Amino acid sequence: MLNKIIILVSILIYSLAYAQLPNEELARQFMLNGEFEKAAAEYEKLYSKIPNQFYLEEWIEACIQLKEYNKAEKLIKKQIKQQEYNLALRVQLGKLYELQNDLAKSKKEYEKSISLLEPQQEQIFGLYQAFFNIQEYDYCIETLFKGRKLLKGTYPFSIELADVYQQKGDYSGMFGEYLSLLDLGQGYLQQVQSIIQNRIDEDPSSERNQLLKSQLLKKIQTNAENTLYNEFYAWLLMQEKNFDGAFVQLKTLDKRNKEEGGRLMALAPIALNNENYDVAVKSYEFVIAKGKDNFYYSQAKMELVKTLQKKLTAGQYTSIDLQQLEIQYLTTIEELGKNQNTLFFLKDLAHLYAFYLHQPEKSIALLNECLEFKATNERAKAECKIELADIMVFTGEVWESALLYGQVEKQFKEDPLGQEAKYRNAKLSFYRGEFSWAQAQLDVLKASTSKFIANDALYLSLLIIENSGLDSNTTPLLMYARSELLYFQNKFDECLLTLDSVNKEFSGHALADDILFKKAQIAQTKSDYILAEKLYAEVFNTYNYDLLADDALINMARINEKYLNNKVKAQEYYQKLLTDFSGSLYVVEARRAYRQLRGDKVN
Repeated sequence: MLNKIIILVSILIYSLAYAQLPNEELARQFMLNGEFEKAAAEYEKLYSKIPNQFYLEEWIEACIQLKEYNKAEKLIKKQIKQQEYNLALRVQLGKLYELQNDLAKSKKEYEKSISLLEPQQEQIFGLYQAFFNIQEYDYCIETLFKGRKLLKGTYPFSIELADVYQQKGDYSGMFGEYLSLLDLGQGYLQQVQSIIQNRIDEDPSSERNQLLKSQLLKKIQTNAENTLYNEFYAWLLMQEKNFDGAFVQLKTLDKRNKEEGGRLMALAPIALNNENYDVAVKSYEFVIAKGKDNFYYSQAKMELVKTLQKKLTAGQYTSIDLQQLEIQYLTTIEELGKNQNTLFFLKDLAHLYAFYLHQPEKSIALLNECLEFKATNERAKAECKIELADIMVFTGEVWESALLYGQVEKQFKEDPLGQEAKYRNAKLSFYRGEFSWAQAQLDVLKASTSKFIANDALYLSLLIIENSGLDSNTTPLLMYARSELLYFQNKFDECLLTLDSVNKEFSGHALADDILFKKAQIAQTKSDYILAEKLYAEVFNTYNYDLLADDALINMARINEKYLNNKVKAQEYYQKLLTDFSGSLYVVEARRAYRQLRGDKVN
């Protein structure tokens, strides 16, 4: 019993003592509320009980806010005596004198702090940071240059100097410091590229870009032995989408270093993604010219033909063009063989046979051959199965295609590949007029991890709901579904005839916007960009309340930016999408494109 009483008394004494302690939360709140007199009193009490640096700093700040400069000065000087190594305290004292308009004393403290620097990186950085925080950029530069000298090059402070120059608007100094890091070795290249990407414009004619290029060219001329500058210059040209210039630089580097073409193999897909087919072709041809013993030879051979196919099918082409492309495929296969290493190349040839040369029997035979390859991973086989199923949709073998889609869906159930197969199976049911079954599958896919699959599933589901209700005539939807199948089969003329039939027989039907949109897609596929924009504009202007409005708008923007070279119009469309369709799937793309066209810096 006595022990319990002792414990209770101890707790009571401790609680009373604790209650007398100053309140840190209360002190912080006083500072936030601007009640500096109360804050100063609380922090003074806190510091007397627990003399830590934070409480002292807050106490000094409260004194400064109250214009109790003498008190603040005494506190800072007391700290300086206790922490002679901490030169940032002298900067704080100098700033205090500056607040009192005693610029001579302020300057004296700033200069003294720099004069006391020792060859210690932590001390140098601390003083620099103190000057930076109060925007004394010239003293920052003086500190860092002295630090560089004291440390004798063991740490250059280039990034810190570059930050200061940026704040001063001295881009020449900024770029100079970043580029100087390349003298220190390959390890800095990626870091410098990452930083400078946020410091330049996409417009190659901008003042900053021209300044950087000028400095780079001087570095290249005066540091011929350091190829990092050439590599960096090629990277800069790629940021500006000057792929021809980048090709020249990378080809020179490859020859100079006697490399195997890896730089050009990296450049080609980037150029291709930006629809610069010629640079992609030149890059692969350069690698192929190195000979069959080259590490990248086989890959370059296949990628060259695939690039030529993309270039061909992106514009107008003839049957002769397609036949010549087939020959290139066949000669490449004859050289490289049919095996798991060429499987995806064979899959692309199968696609060409079915959807462009209209020879599905060759396509099916080739894909079945691919599925027999040994040592092929299951994912690669699944992709071949999806391609084979697509071709069987093309030939009307719907049961076989449904079976293949189902196999992939089952094998990769939680994977985007399986979800893609499920969506295509639902689309197949839609083509066949099995609208209820299709909708059931689409309702599941609306929760897909892939936003694009989910978006497509939502659109098709709503299309079915709107046009196949209990009181609806499903004939127009059946006709439209047939037009979708014809579009999938690249039978564009037949597709257009079917769409016109729906308009003729069911004038003013709810499918009118979908029909217009499909016609716009066909025009775009045929490279008739003026007609495509006109049709997309009609969709947007007439049906801006419907699901396809943002799709029409993004396509109008892309066409003007990439094909009609009307950057002003493209920018207007992107801006409208951002303001009127903030929840659109295309917001990220539109924001990025809009900022680029406006001239902002974009990562």
